[in-house]
Amino acid sequence: MPAAKVTSLSPWHVVFIIDDSGSMGPDQSQKGASPASQVCDGLKSMVAEMEVIAKGSKPYFRISIIAFGTNADNIAEAQGEREIDINAIATFTGSRGSTRPSEAFRMAIDILKRNPGKPTDFRPYVFFFSDGAPDDDDRVSALQAAAELKALKIDAGEPTLWALGYGAIDKDFMQKVGGAERFKEVTDAAALSKLFPIIGTTAGTQTGEAGVDKAIMNY
Repeated sequence: MPAAKVTSLSPWHVVFIIDDSGSMGPDQSQKGASPASQVCDGLKSMVAEMEVIAKGSKPYFRISIIAFGTNADNIAEAQGEREIDINAIATFTGSRGSTRPSEAFRMAIDILKRNPGKPTDFRPYVFFFSDGAPDDDDRVSALQAAAELKALKIDAGEPTLWALGYGAIDKDFMQKVGGAERFKEVTDAAALSKLFPIIGTTAGTQTGEAGVDKAIMNY
């Protein structure tokens, strides 16, 4: 049974699947930071919070990051919060083309299979973030891959998949990805800079998975 809280003896593998398609880039009609740059800030905030929680040399977290657009890229795989160079990694610009998440979901499956963890670990979570809708010809494949990801059997437990979206999202698609209980619509990409630290803080308490899910839904 997965651990009740994140510790050095029960680390948490967190996989981020980040939409870096063209719609995440700068909008010339609007002022302010692009969605992609706001996601970068959010990831940096969460890793900083993870380092605070860990308070030592032994890792509490394993971080994997997948960026997708037309294709998917494995940006980081199962790296500890002190090992990962998030400033070098979080450089998304919204330049990866169209929105085809199926390859990203399957890449997450492969990463988790290579890093199955232990039965005493905290259950792995996958956070899927997108601001739009999948390409029409990738929708069915993406939903199939998401279902396979949630059903994956590894030592640390079946992964929990959250769909986080903002903007012109396909709500039906996102709800099917995460399930009705694990789909959250946020106001904008900048919200991640506050949401991710909340997730990290909650995981270090005795409330466990239920606390993490509640913190996300109530954000």
